Amino acid sequence: MRSRTLLMACVLMLGCSTGGTTQASGKPDQSVSEARKIPPFPPKGVSVKTEGKSAVVTWDPIPLDNIVGYKVYRKVGDSQFAYVGTVKRPPFVDERPPSGSASYTVTALNTYQAESTLAKPAKK
Repeated sequence: MRSRTLLMACVLMLGCSTGGTTQASGKPDQSVSEARKIPPFPPKGVSVKTEGKSAVVTWDPIPLDNIVGYKVYRKVGDSQFAYVGTVKRPPFVDERPPSGSASYTVTALNTYQAESTLAKPAKK
């Protein structure tokens, strides 16, 4: 029972996705240190708007105490997403956006520096 409580605490308090279950023996299949490496869920609601010469990227912040920052990535054309900066909370202002269209996405970082998967991108 205690291992299930720890798993629920991980999910509810640490914002991690479930990465395992409890073994039949009652022992968790992950240690606490392994559970800390489980990344948070990605942010939702990513949007981009142009303000002057800047692109302002916003998203719904994750309401958990262990989220310590967000990494922002940009993609132009058929290229891969490239890291452009880190902020503690939204918004992120890209003061040198590319001319033309670009897509932006965000990841969340927890206190253990585990990074979420990319959020659903938004286009400028």
